[in-house]
Amino acid sequence: MKRVVEEGVCSERRACRYLGLHRSSCQYRAQEALEETRKLVKRMVWLSRKDPRYALPEDPSLADAGRMESRTQVCAAHPKT
Repeated sequence: MKRVVEEGVCSERRACRYLGLHRSSCQYRAQEALEETRKLVKRMVWLSRKDPRYALPEDPSLADAGRMESRTQVCAAHPKT
């Protein structure tokens, strides 16, 4: 889209409308991550490798594997006789 606008084929506004995009998404420029954020992410990855139970599972089907059942679920599954 940038090339179309630079060549003068049409305006940015028309190009965005033609593509069905919001103009703000075309004008967005990603910012560089802060050093503090990079350190935090690096530490989180290190911790998740050190103790995998704190990591997010790569397989979505395993997402609920370590989750505790609530008391209500346990009571409903095992009624008193």
